[in-house]
Amino acid sequence: MSAEARSRRKNVDRVLFGALFLGAGVVHFTQAPLFQDLVPNALQDYRASLNTIIGALLFALGLAFMVPQLRALARWGSITLLSAMLLVTHPRTFHPISREVSVIILGVVIVCVLMIVLIWRATNSSRRVPWP
Repeated sequence: MSAEARSRRKNVDRVLFGALFLGAGVVHFTQAPLFQDLVPNALQDYRASLNTIIGALLFALGLAFMVPQLRALARWGSITLLSAMLLVTHPRTFHPISREVSVIILGVVIVCVLMIVLIWRATNSSRRVPWP
């Protein structure tokens, strides 16, 4: 793959990740009750606050993917946030509250894993240094 094609692919990846995170942030605010139901019961007193914080983080990470100086922060911040979301939602996949919530949680787990792998791949491909 030529350097120009690699650069074009990286730009497409960055815009795609930025748009996905921006959209996820907006959805966290527009569909707040749905996401608040996914918060574990141990944190039920903080459901609204956690939803707001996570929505804001997702939105900020989406913007960070678009700003060249913040792309490294966006990559590692998004991997960290998705990993934390995966750790919180994964146990609830097997002990769901209801069938509807179980399907949603399973979808969140699958999306988190997929996004972590894609972001990790984009991070590694953008940092490759040729061997001497």
